[in-house]
Amino acid sequence: MASYGRQHYIPVFLLKQWHSAPDDRLTQYRWLNGNLVMERKRAKYVGHASHTYSLLSKPQPDPYIERDYFGRLIDDPAAIIHRRLLQPGIRECSSAEASQWTRFIVSLMVRAPEIIAFGRSASARRISQYERMTAEEIAGIGGAGLDSELRRLARELSDTEKGDMLIKALPRVLETPIFVDAVNNKHWFVRDVSSVEIDLLIGDQPLCADDKLSACRILYLPLSPNRIFFATSDPKRMKRIDAMSKRELVMAINRDTVSKASRYVWGTCGRHEPLVKKFLKAPSRPD
Repeated sequence: MASYGRQHYIPVFLLKQWHSAPDDRLTQYRWLNGNLVMERKRAKYVGHASHTYSLLSKPQPDPYIERDYFGRLIDDPAAIIHRRLLQPGIRECSSAEASQWTRFIVSLMVRAPEIIAFGRSASARRISQYERMTAEEIAGIGGAGLDSELRRLARELSDTEKGDMLIKALPRVLETPIFVDAVNNKHWFVRDVSSVEIDLLIGDQPLCADDKLSACRILYLPLSPNRIFFATSDPKRMKRIDAMSKRELVMAINRDTVSKASRYVWGTCGRHEPLVKKFLKAPSRPD
């Protein structure tokens, strides 16, 4: 029976597209002790961390958000749509498919372990503040009539329990317009760059928003080494993308992907070593 302790912030179905011959693995780039290390790995062994989305205040970490939300409601449906997006001549998505793909793209905005860790700490600090707030101040942030209960939570919950409050809220938070509209109210495009001899890279922050490629913010996600998903509020802005040669586009996206990565970059092979060495941020302390 699966334990769900190994929790993927980059789903296996996506990373597996970078598997390549001769060993059906991808190449992982990372800094280690001041050196850029390249390792051949299987997708299921990268892009994950231990109990990132689990409730840690339980006697045993409870992974239900990973199992029932990110797994069943986000990644499983997205894997089916992803396979379609890799096919040439794809038709327009149905409303149900668009909703499922939107959920997946939105999830990538917050799934990185460092973002979740920051959110846990912020949640603990915010709840702790309630103990020092007046009823009027609590009402001012939408907690009218809840001041006694919120102060009780501030006093009685441990910092770990307060951090878990964020994890419990993730499914609800990610359905709010501030997240959903960032993807859903945009036009979607898929571009094939298979004619270029340079493969696309993917990083541990796979969803990028880039202003250098266009006058407006465009979200993009590498779907495979030779296929890219774009979302933009104005389809005319894609003309700037399409005016670039495919080689220029791949080079620009790879540089942006590497620059925005926190620790890891993945590719099909080691040919991108010079680019990764130049633009992947070295860790502030040794691994």
